[in-house]
Amino acid sequence: MKAAPFDYHLADHLDHALELLNHLGDDIKLIAGGQSLVPMMAMRLAKPSHLVDINRIQSLQQISLQAKTLQTGRTVKQKYLEISNVIQAIPLFNQALPWIGH
Repeated sequence: MKAAPFDYHLADHLDHALELLNHLGDDIKLIAGGQSLVPMMAMRLAKPSHLVDINRIQSLQQISLQAKTLQTGRTVKQKYLEISNVIQAIPLFNQALPWIGH
């Protein structure tokens, strides 16, 4: 099965994404990877009218460790965490990380 028709929007920066969210209404989904949303759309379990891709927003791709707290941006991929120097400072999380994703 294929997804129902939708309009695709690529946000280049955070302000652009927020502008799209405000302008396009309620029938919208954000996508950063699509591992769950895209199959749901293919089976027509999700039928958003608009899809906003936030993958290119640099400010959402940051990884940092401050005061024993790991902070990741919303679009940080699991693979990037696995190879990040920051994650090496948290041994248990580093060991568990390969088992988190699908």
